[in-house]
Amino acid sequence: MAVTVEQQSLVKAIHERLGEIQTAIKQAMPGNAALHAEFGVGQPMPEAPRAVIDLAKKVEPLARENKSLLLSRGVDAGRLAHLAQLTASLERVTPASEPAEAPAKKAGKKK
Repeated sequence: MAVTVEQQSLVKAIHERLGEIQTAIKQAMPGNAALHAEFGVGQPMPEAPRAVIDLAKKVEPLARENKSLLLSRGVDAGRLAHLAQLTASLERVTPASEPAEAPAKKAGKKK
């Protein structure tokens, strides 16, 4: 299914918010690899709308749990609320049946 302009715009905005959160976590806790992994620090951002929704839904509650760390790095409750709002908007315009990522092509022998 083709990605709409609206979905592209929302994905870009969510990427920006997630990037702010990931940067703040990385700066606040530079040696905490487990926390970095939870927030997806250093991982490529997904492009498919459903995968972006999944990542945002994973990161948002973690961000709320670590809000004091984030606040010390300039990520306030308003930014977290904006992430939740963007995610909800993207979810409304993304069909539930859309795959998170396109399935990888299987390499196989031709018979």
